[in-house]
Parts: sequence; C-alpha cells; structure tokens
Amino acid sequence: MAHPTGPTTVSREEFRAAVAATIGSVHQFYREISRLDTTLRESLQAEPDPLVAIGGLAARAAKDTERTNVRNWFGQLFEPSLEEDEVVEDDTDVEDEEEDGQRKRKSQPILLDSDRHMLIVKLKLFDPRAAEAPEPELQYAVVGDWSCGPANPKAPAGQQLELARYMLRRVVRAFDASSHTKGQRVTTKAMVKSKKGTRSIDRQVSFRVLSEAKRVPLYDLDSSAALDTVGTSIREHWAAATTS
Repeated sequence: MAHPTGPTTVSREEFRAAVAATIGSVHQFYREISRLDTTLRESLQAEPDPLVAIGGLAARAAKDTERTNVRNWFGQLFEPSLEEDEVVEDDTDVEDEEEDGQRKRKSQPILLDSDRHMLIVKLKLFDPRAAEAPEPELQYAVVGDWSCGPANPKAPAGQQLELARYMLRRVVRAFDASSHTKGQRVTTKAMVKSKKGTRSIDRQVSFRVLSEAKRVPLYDLDSSAALDTVGTSIREHWAAATTS
C-alpha cells in the first residue's frame, strides 16, 4: 500500500506529532474564535439599546472534541430589538441535517422593507481566492436599501421582500469590507421566496452599503478590554449611520 502522504523523509514519529499538533491547533483556534464571537455578540445585545442577532452564521464551539466547524468566515446581521423579532443564535441552512438524519427546526421567514437598516458583523478568517493569505479581521458596516432583480429596482413603499431566514447567511457571505465601500450596491446569492413564473435572476437579493465599511485585525482583539472597545465602536458606528 502506498504511503497516504506520498514519498517523504519525515519519520513515523515526526508524522504522528505533526498530525496531532495540527488538529489540536485547529480545535484551539476555533474555540478562541467562538469565544470572541460570543463575547462580541453579547456586548452588542446588552442594554441599553441592544442590537440583536437576527440571522447569519455564528461561531459556535463544537459540542465534542471529534468535530470542529472549520469555515473561512462567520458573521451575523443585527438590528435593534423589537418584540416581534425572532432572536436567532445561529441560522441553519435547510440542507443541513443533524447527525441522526433529522432536519433541524426551520425558522420563520423574514420580511424586508426596502429601507430596513441592518448591521453586518463578520469575522473574515481566510480567503482561498487571495494570492496571499489575508490578515484575519473583524468587519462591520450598516446596510439597507434592499432590492431584488438584475435592475435593482427599489421596492415600492409598503412592499416587502420575503425570504427564508437561512438566506441571511448568504447576505453576510456576500459582504467584504476589503472591497466594498459606502454607497456600493452588493448583489448576493440570497433569493426571495419563489413565485410562479419568476426567473431566479429576478429573485436575487441585493443591498447597499450605507456606512463606511470598517476593518479591525483580529490580532488586536487580544483582551476583554479590546473587545469592549470594539463593541462600543460598533454601537457608535450604528448610531451615527442610522441617525444622520
């Protein structure tokens, strides 16, 4: 049988140690990302004037040591707390299933007014398309001016876009503070609910970046004080963008 890694000069002991170190490091890294994400989310959801997560992809720690949720990014959409809003700790694609094969509970669909403002907070960890590995960073911006279709027509007053809540994950995925600027329209792969005779391209959701897209290196978020500071900065950024 051929060696699983091909011809190598690495000894058996070196190979064993390298595998153990790599897997252990990955587990530790994502545990720290989960801690950072949870702390930041709790900071934004604290009184006064809480901003609650309504959908996206939270960095949750694995429930056991045999699995690690390895992803290039995590992020969620936030907005001021309203009694009728459903607070979502983590949004799950309908294609995801539990280990026992049972589908997870489906969330209620979300209705978007064209002028509904939301805050995107994203942890960008890696970009496989980049020629050089980018620095892991926290990104955030206020978005709104929701639309759908290739011409990006603004929805008439009172008209709402209805989409499955898991589609908000695709909204967060489309945002990238390294390339998006204030005023730019961003087309996502999120789709409004299907209607008979409607083409897929006409259901594609887009949004406009309403504030400066901010970036903070994760390397700098190395203490509770640093997380408190960035949480305050995000709240101030939201307030400035939605009251001006």
